[in-house]
Parts: sequence; structure tokens; C-alpha cells
Amino acid sequence: MSQKVLEIVYDKNLTEEARLKAMRAVSDEALQSTLLVPLYGYKPEEWIPVKGAAQAEIDRRAQEATKELAMKTTRWSVGVGGLVALIAAVVGAVVGACLSN
Repeated sequence: MSQKVLEIVYDKNLTEEARLKAMRAVSDEALQSTLLVPLYGYKPEEWIPVKGAAQAEIDRRAQEATKELAMKTTRWSVGVGGLVALIAAVVGAVVGACLSN
């Protein structure tokens, strides 16, 4: 288990906001190892909150990455759609001008 995650979860001096900020600074590897490494020597009531905090931070990061990807995809599709509309308008004007003559 990541000692850093353990310290963050059980530090009584941290406010909830400070605890969330500290969890954002923990590396992905430390969070994953907290979930995967057996917790020998700890009682379940000691490690359940630690694993829960690690899983919550992993889920938050995944949600943030998904939102970022969705925004990039949306911006890309708006740009492509605008370009296609512009090209269609130009082609329509050219065809219309050719047919009217």
C-alpha cells in the first residue's frame, strides 16, 4: 500500500479540501499499488478507507479524462462541420451561378 495515501487518509490536520488536493498530487502508480498490493498487517477497518480513497481518486481522474476527450471531440466535430458547411455553400453558389447563365 502506498504510505502516502495512508498518511493523507489518516492525517487529522487536513481539511477535506486539503485532503482532495493532496490526493490529486499522488501518482497513478501509487494509487494503483494501493488497490493491488495486499495489506498484510493492517486491520480491515484501517485499510478499507485507504483503498476507498484511492479508488475514488482513480475514478475522478478517469471522469476528468473522459470529459476532456469529449470536449476535444466536440470541438473537432464543430470545426469539421463548419468547414463542410462553408465548402457546401461555396459549391452551391458556384453551381447556382453556372446554372443561371
